[in-house]
Amino acid sequence: MLRLRSLAIATLLSGLAASASGQTSACEDLNQLDGLMPFALTTLNVPGIGLQITKNGLVRYEKAFGSYTVDQVVPIASGSKWLSAACILVLVDQGKLLLDDKVSKYVTSFTGSKANITIRQCLAHTSGLGVDDPSLAATTITLAQCVDYCAQLLLDSTPGSTFNYGEISMQVAGRCAEVATGKSWETIFQQAIAGPLGMTKTDYQGLATTQNPRIGAGARSCLKDYGTFLRMVLNGGMNGASRVLSLASIDELLKDQTNGAILKSQPFPQPRRYGLGCWRDRVGSNTLLAQTSSQGIFGFSPWIDFERRMTGVFLLRDSLVHAYPVVETLQSLVRDVLNPVGVSCIGNSTHICNQPIVHNAFSVPRGGNQDFGLFAFNLPPGTGGVLAFAATPWVVGWNFGGATVYLDTSAAVVSIPVISNAVGETWVPLPVPGLVAGTKFYSQFLFVKHSSCPSGPGPIGASNALSVILQ
Repeated sequence: MLRLRSLAIATLLSGLAASASGQTSACEDLNQLDGLMPFALTTLNVPGIGLQITKNGLVRYEKAFGSYTVDQVVPIASGSKWLSAACILVLVDQGKLLLDDKVSKYVTSFTGSKANITIRQCLAHTSGLGVDDPSLAATTITLAQCVDYCAQLLLDSTPGSTFNYGEISMQVAGRCAEVATGKSWETIFQQAIAGPLGMTKTDYQGLATTQNPRIGAGARSCLKDYGTFLRMVLNGGMNGASRVLSLASIDELLKDQTNGAILKSQPFPQPRRYGLGCWRDRVGSNTLLAQTSSQGIFGFSPWIDFERRMTGVFLLRDSLVHAYPVVETLQSLVRDVLNPVGVSCIGNSTHICNQPIVHNAFSVPRGGNQDFGLFAFNLPPGTGGVLAFAATPWVVGWNFGGATVYLDTSAAVVSIPVISNAVGETWVPLPVPGLVAGTKFYSQFLFVKHSSCPSGPGPIGASNALSVILQ
């Protein structure tokens, strides 16, 4: 259950390690991502990339590399699906339509076996409609004409039985919204989502100027616009003091809408379930959604990590096949650096091998959470040490063998022997069963110096300490 440090991404990680050398902070220092981004730019061989990371509503990292600026606008492909689903849910909140309305209520060309397809199924890709059709790329027709043509296509499966990730069903849902409101899709989106969120650089003309916008893949956006959208979702539908989506609609957006359907097609190597317009990437052992995303075929990758109350937008124009390993590495590194809810960082690391030892938690400390555990990396490989626990901290820190220790040893200290692996990592699972909410403890890793490490302040090195409060 160690972090993603596979050989496939070794080059990127070695670049990150080199950039981190000499730093002294280990408390949520996202500047170390500066080492990964240039390597990503070179590895992907693209003109530019951008990254925005926010936590608790505050921008913690926002930089562009190569020819891009932080205001760069790119086609976001399937990143459009998240925006489109949220847009339709605004109409649900307004009473203009219902998720379980049949599409034939709005588009009369849907008859026979297609007449009972619902808007919910369209947004969840369980409608039975196909993945794609050339009519979606036709720029000289309207959305209405495109959907009437799609109504004549054969079903790929019985509606509701199969998850088949694609675009046709999203196109149908968009047309239903047009009929329900009497407005064009672009107008609906600007009034429902872009306007209230101040997304001035986002529209559905990302692939071409057209009256047949691709509801599932035709938008374009930038770091700041899409980041604002993600924070609205993370904040339960609120943008500052203004409500954009109801809590009920946020729940519909994020919960599993596939209802056990057969997973026929999706772009990821591992199977994932789907909400409305977004993927359910990681679900904890306590069944709570940990991470959701809506990646596009050009590599544009937005995500929300609920355990850390953070949002991320990785912006580029390449291909998802190329970008996917980089995105997974990036997400893993951000999880390593940012503390989950209930966990906070105390003090800095004391080096023993050039780099700050980073100590963090895998997930939210919640009673019975089998995913919870503490880990450290940037350790001397194959080296012994201890994970120490105490009930009280010594906030200023005290010296022990050259290491700064933040635990109060005048109280009882419990330690667990550990050893780092070949890539300098260790982790200790702590499912914290039987503890009540509010239980608090402090932890810190201490390691002896390895013979291969340069001289330091002493024979002992220590990680930052953590304050852990059971949720």
